[in-house]
Amino acid sequence: MYEDLKGKTALVTGAGKRTGIGFAIAAKMASCGANVIIADLGKGPESVGGVKMGMRQEMQSIASSLAEKYGVKTLALDLDVTSNDSIQQMIQNESTHRPNGKKFSPQASVCTLGRISQRKRKGQESFRSIKLGK
Repeated sequence: MYEDLKGKTALVTGAGKRTGIGFAIAAKMASCGANVIIADLGKGPESVGGVKMGMRQEMQSIASSLAEKYGVKTLALDLDVTSNDSIQQMIQNESTHRPNGKKFSPQASVCTLGRISQRKRKGQESFRSIKLGK
């Protein structure tokens, strides 16, 4: 366990389904005592190109099971990280239902690499950080 995570709040994107790295990260953070915000699309098609999307019902189920199993506070929020409106809505919802009652000011990163076969050695990556909250 990482004691420095106990009582902190982690926002984990792509955690709205029980498969994949987002869920694994959320579960590990909760096992270390961190409160967890499960963030995923929450609505839309159930799958895109054969890939299952994180839907609201499963997000709620994940949040409940992590809270029960690890004794942490959890919250499921809809979030599309490609939409500024969605990010702002998530911030408003999070501040209303804050898991630990403390100010939440995460850093989010967006990275676009394109297809590996089409990448050049340098300069192709586009990376930007977005400061959320105030």
